[in-house]
Amino acid sequence: MPGPRLIASLVAAAVLGLAGCTSEDATFVTNQEVELHLSQAHDATVTAIVPKGTPVRGLGWVGSECVCWLVATPYGVGFVYTRYLDMHLADIGPIP
Repeated sequence: MPGPRLIASLVAAAVLGLAGCTSEDATFVTNQEVELHLSQAHDATVTAIVPKGTPVRGLGWVGSECVCWLVATPYGVGFVYTRYLDMHLADIGPIP
């Protein structure tokens, strides 16, 4: 059973993610088809499969159990390993 701190983080992320994630507010883009996990545990329940190229919004970096981000996606809120995320180039802005 998840601890109270994890549950609080997930609830906060769900509230932030209720509006969904669009390409305009994306922080990252998935670089391949990726599993969206319910928690940061390696064997956590997979809640969705997020297609390659999907814009996602980073809600917080987590590193204690895995090197992953808590993200909001069009498929829900969950944890994704950082190696499956690329920076969303539209957020960088023009190069001086």
